[in-house]
Amino acid sequence: VHHRLPSAPWYRLPHLYRDRREEWQAMNGGYVFPNYLALWRRWGLRVKEPVVHPVLRRDAGPAA
Repeated sequence: VHHRLPSAPWYRLPHLYRDRREEWQAMNGGYVFPNYLALWRRWGLRVKEPVVHPVLRRDAGPAA
């Protein structure tokens, strides 16, 4: 919700999500966690995506 509506105040995000819950879940392919603990259990100590950082790049090409 925050990435789609970056100007929305943080305290409105739960309400905005609840109003269109099915639509938000359809947009993100059902990628939903019930709480931060579940999110941390899944990704707290694992890499989810490669790090994109000019200093940490593995290839020898120039940074974009």
